[in-house]
Amino acid sequence: MVVACIFSPMYIKVYHCCLIEARQ
Repeated sequence: MVVACIFSPMYIKVYHCCLIEARQ
């Protein structure tokens, strides 16, 4: 699992971190 933080346009200056599974 990899933790990827992306910027959410729905919130101002707030980063949302999601757990994604990378299969490479």
